[in-house]
Parts: sequence; C-alpha cells; structure tokens
Amino acid sequence: LATPMIPPSYFLAVASVANLLKGIAAMTGTATRHTIYKSLALQENQGDIATKGESQGVTCKLASLALGVVVSSSLGQNYPALFATYFGLAGIHLAANIQSLRCVHFSTLNRQRTAILAEDFFSHTSPIQTASSTTPPKPSALSALPSPYAVNQREQIMIPPWRTHDPQIHLGEPLSRTGLTPADLAAAKAAFPPSRGSGARYALATTPAPTRLVGGRGDAPKVHVLLERGAGGEDEVRGYFAALWARRSGASVAEAERYAEKNFKKFWKMVNDAGWRTDFTQLAAGPYRVEW
Repeated sequence: LATPMIPPSYFLAVASVANLLKGIAAMTGTATRHTIYKSLALQENQGDIATKGESQGVTCKLASLALGVVVSSSLGQNYPALFATYFGLAGIHLAANIQSLRCVHFSTLNRQRTAILAEDFFSHTSPIQTASSTTPPKPSALSALPSPYAVNQREQIMIPPWRTHDPQIHLGEPLSRTGLTPADLAAAKAAFPPSRGSGARYALATTPAPTRLVGGRGDAPKVHVLLERGAGGEDEVRGYFAALWARRSGASVAEAERYAEKNFKKFWKMVNDAGWRTDFTQLAAGPYRVEW
C-alpha cells in the first residue's frame, strides 16, 4: 500500500520486508488456525473441519479482493483516505478475530488457564498454618471449578501474559540456567526425596528475582520446578500448582509442598470433573529432567 510513496531506489527493499512480514504472519496464522480446528474436532473429524474452514477463508478472501478493487478504484490516489480505510478495516478484522477466539473452547491446560483455575481454588481453601501465621477467616466452600468455556472467557489475549500468570515460575529448565548452587540442589533433594509418599516426580527450589516485572510480583523469588525423570503431565501441573501457591502466599517451598500434599488431589479431581483434558498439558515445560 505504501510502496508508491517510497522512492524507486528503496522499492525492492520495502517490498522484500513486506513479503517477509506477510510470510511470518501466514506461518503464525496457519499454526494458530489448526490449533483451533483441533479444538473443534470432537469426533476425530479435524480434516472435515479444516476443509470447511479453508474453503470459507478462500471465499472471504475472494470477496474481499473484489471489494478492495471497487474501493481502491473509487478512492484513486487519495492516500490519506486509503490509509484511513485500510487501518479502519484492519481494526475491524482484529476485533472480529479476538471475538471469534472467545467463542472457541480450549480444554487443554496451559499456564494461564491453570493459573486461573488455581487462583479460584486458592481463594476457597485455607493455607497451611505456620508458627508465625495468624488464623485467617474461614473461606467459603468451593463446589466446582470453572468450565473450559468460563475460563476461556476470562483469558487475556492482548494484555501481557504476566498479568494473568506468573512468568517467574520455570519448569523443566536446564540446571545451568537456574543459578542454583550444589547446596541448593542438595537442599531440594532433602526437601523433596524421590521416595516420598505422594509419588510426585518434582522438586522445588528458589533463587532471587533479578528485577521487578511491570504488573508482576518481581520482589518474590523465582521458583524452579525441577522435574524428575519419568515426570508426566500431572507432575507438571502439581509442581506448577505448588509454585503458584509459593509465589502467591510468600510461603517457603516446603510449606508450598505441604499445601500441595493436602489439596492437590482435590484440585485435580475438580479439574477433571469440570471437563478439562488432563491426558496432556501445555505448560511449556522444558525437556530437561533431573535424576538424583
């Protein structure tokens, strides 16, 4: 759209950058679109849904191309009007995409959705009491966790992610990036022995947070969830659950584990009862595992 306003000597560079950005947008859109198709495939009919979606996309693109020819012909070389029309329609397009995403039900657990569910659960359970803690008011009972549709309505799409889940929790990262010392690892092994009764395959450790995050909780220490060999999706969610509680309450990792020991089974059952898929997770956990 802007290339006629660019000097001819810069035309190739500008056109190349425009095509590069278009390719990146197409690649990102394809990956996102097929994730949406998968969420709609309730009877292993993802191929049918993809075919319908792509055919609808082609139809809309052809119709919009014809409409664009008519509009551009009527506006001619009036560039302020062209840019105003373009950005106005682009805004409508983005708003329609956001609204359509709010209608899609994603039932897999990613970090943001797990954090929303855990926060609802935390607000209705009593913390583990310590010697220095005061007795809090008894919370009201929680009968059920929100369904995938209810959580999808609360998910943030445009707002930065640290407003809805804590980025200072690290799962499955290499030990070289954690900043943990041998003494820290020995303490984590002692606090989370592999043979503990719960059978959970993870350990928690903390390091100081480097900076305050805008809108986040940067003063609290970073929590590292050290996933052990053989850890599955439930172990990842439990470790994330305990780390969220540690960051939310300011409790030590040992106190957070005691809270998880007492409450996670109930939380996990309520997650399943609410219709969430728990056979796999999307917590963006790294591939690294520890073996004591």
